[in-house]
Amino acid sequence: MEWTTDQRKAIDLRDRNLLDIVTNSAKPVDIDRLLIVTFTRAAASEMRTRLFEGLQKLAEKHPANRHIRNQLQLIFKAEVCTIDSFCTSLVRTFSYELLIDPAFRVGDDGELRLLMSDVVKDLLEEKYREGSDAFLNFAETFATGKKDDTLEELITGLYDFSESAPWPEEWLDGCLEMYKIDSEEALCASPWCAWYLEHAKNILKSNVAEYEEIIRLCEEPMGPDYCIPVFSEDLKLMKEASEFTTLSEAVSKMGAITFLKRPPKKGKKNPDLYDEAL
Repeated sequence: MEWTTDQRKAIDLRDRNLLDIVTNSAKPVDIDRLLIVTFTRAAASEMRTRLFEGLQKLAEKHPANRHIRNQLQLIFKAEVCTIDSFCTSLVRTFSYELLIDPAFRVGDDGELRLLMSDVVKDLLEEKYREGSDAFLNFAETFATGKKDDTLEELITGLYDFSESAPWPEEWLDGCLEMYKIDSEEALCASPWCAWYLEHAKNILKSNVAEYEEIIRLCEEPMGPDYCIPVFSEDLKLMKEASEFTTLSEAVSKMGAITFLKRPPKKGKKNPDLYDEAL
């Protein structure tokens, strides 16, 4: 998108506050000519109050400045609002251009969720009727049981997450690009593979810590010390499995883990310690 010279100046402007811009003696600007947007209504209300108080102080300091006095009147007409509120106002103002009823209202979260659920259900029914191999493979992979609740949650969750990005469609396209992998080298170079390796190591480290605590309990007086050889062997396997640097090593080492059978309770050892350890 090409910006005009004035738009580019506004975008690149730094280290200035709104009152400086409005009361600039070289080129003063009326505050109702500015669009001031916030993320919440509370923040918009606070912003308007702070601007009004700041203008009051400036008016007291410069009582002869007519421009500043005018701003105290214009502040109540200024566009100090949330992004949603501004967009709603814009759509309502130009509703005749959009061919929609100007008396429209924005649905609440509950209504929007119901509408989204209906849309997703209709979409899934349409895709089932088409019966493409790609969709059926998707459904078989991610659906659980005979209902499509999991698929609906997955689709709506992905939509919600994408909407947090500045350009949702581009973000989704970028996600697809990450899965276009045609070799083991490309797979290992992907960012989610690095995340998987780190996640797997963290799980193994957590398991190692748990087994070390189990062995400590077994070593307690009247503890089930006859379990120590079994747990020590399991601990050794997990420590060895955590020593990997590549995906193929991780798959090979974790796939080779075979836990020994837990020994039953026996003797006069403390059964509570046995239960706590296992």
